[in-house]
Amino acid sequence: MFDTIEECFCDFSSMIRCHPFNFPCTSRTTPRKLKSQCNATFGVPVTYSTSSTPRAIVAADVNADGNVDIIVANNGGNNVGVFINAGTGTFSIQMTYSTGASSAPNSLTTA
Repeated sequence: MFDTIEECFCDFSSMIRCHPFNFPCTSRTTPRKLKSQCNATFGVPVTYSTSSTPRAIVAADVNADGNVDIIVANNGGNNVGVFINAGTGTFSIQMTYSTGASSAPNSLTTA
């Protein structure tokens, strides 16, 4: 049986499409960003470090600056990580917020 990690595919340039997609994954432990080359190909993946065992990822503008940020539920770290979108195609290092001892977050919801 595979662990399921939620993926969020988002068009960060136009902020009009964001689709959650679940798929089996046993080896990926960090979120990756793929940038479109506008010719049906993607550039080299950019990896962002998270806490232990990320289980869910969503995209939302958490700081109301008009840029879509990334939020990760870090199951093994008992926290939620936030990557702030710099508006230049890059994201900040993860800022973590505790969800409490032994809470092991597995999902995220944004409004």
